[in-house]
Amino acid sequence: MASETRRRHARHELPMEVSFLTHDAYIEEYTANISYGGLFVATTERLPPQTRVLLKITIPDLASGYQVDAEVVYLLDDAHPKGPGMGMQFIDPSGDVTAALKRFFHALQQDDKPANDPVAPVHRIDDPPIDAQTVMTDRHDEISLRHQLEKMALTEKLRIALTGGRDARNLLMQDHNPMIHQYVLRNPRISTDEVTKIAENPKIAQELLICISKNTNWMKNSSIRYALTKNPKTPLPIANQLISRLTIEQLTRLAKSDAVRGTIAKAAKRTLAQRGVII
Repeated sequence: MASETRRRHARHELPMEVSFLTHDAYIEEYTANISYGGLFVATTERLPPQTRVLLKITIPDLASGYQVDAEVVYLLDDAHPKGPGMGMQFIDPSGDVTAALKRFFHALQQDDKPANDPVAPVHRIDDPPIDAQTVMTDRHDEISLRHQLEKMALTEKLRIALTGGRDARNLLMQDHNPMIHQYVLRNPRISTDEVTKIAENPKIAQELLICISKNTNWMKNSSIRYALTKNPKTPLPIANQLISRLTIEQLTRLAKSDAVRGTIAKAAKRTLAQRGVII
């Protein structure tokens, strides 16, 4: 039954954040592939077959996540070409989950177009992930990397966004697809300087700014808090909460600026007055 289910649904091979609770740990991993019927999780934390868990899947439509019951149907060990992991079958997924997957798979089909340039072939989806740091070898540099990224299908771009180096991340943040931007933010190598640059960009999707504001580590950084506060796209409730965590110098710049929203400038002045600073 499990193998029939896997064959019945086309699989999309890309990383997608998934988390689940075991008897002694909370596991956060990425999928190797996913379909309407289930997914394969690349992990060393393998559960026995027929184990049922509640999965939280973060489908890259900038939603907060979807929950679905799933059952472990097969395991792979370290010696397998796909690496260690486990195949999981969805159990009666809700309409919301199915609809979100449908939207996402449709977006993949729209963007996954083959390259027309025979000189620069697209990296195949079943090849090992490219480390975009190694793509750039000389002063083909940015032009070469940009050319390679432009030729890649969406699934390949998502992999690079999640694992690539700084130059690749900067270029991918210029892509029109906000789904890619979300993966860049999840790249474990992204720096606070990069996050600050994203947070101060008024053209960035509001959902990304909300995502940044929910990251407790990033919110410890004064520059990121300031960038979010002055960004006109940041929801006012979030910006107002951040006002009290800014420095006097930052508050003064906001209070005197004509480029920030009036409500933010007034809030900055009030906070300064509460700290005994009148401007």
